[in-house]
Amino acid sequence: MGIFNRILVIGESNSVMRNGWVSGFTSSNSDFNVVNMSIGSTGIFNAIRIISDSSDQDFDLIVVDSFINDSTFFIADPLLYRRILKSVFFKFIC
Repeated sequence: MGIFNRILVIGESNSVMRNGWVSGFTSSNSDFNVVNMSIGSTGIFNAIRIISDSSDQDFDLIVVDSFINDSTFFIADPLLYRRILKSVFFKFIC
């Protein structure tokens, strides 16, 4: 086994597509235990929730794929997005 034995993937629709990047990665790397908790149309807030809920599961690597939806949310209302993100991270680290 390598350095990363247990990998958590949290992403958007690109991460749950049949024959998408996660299934390709998983099928070409059978040594890894990949847990895909991706949900379409979500962003970093979903990733933070899943990371928080999964903190006791000992993942070696967490891959977050949320850029497309995050950029859409940010463009729609940058001030609200920043305020919510700041609040979420403050609660997460305190």
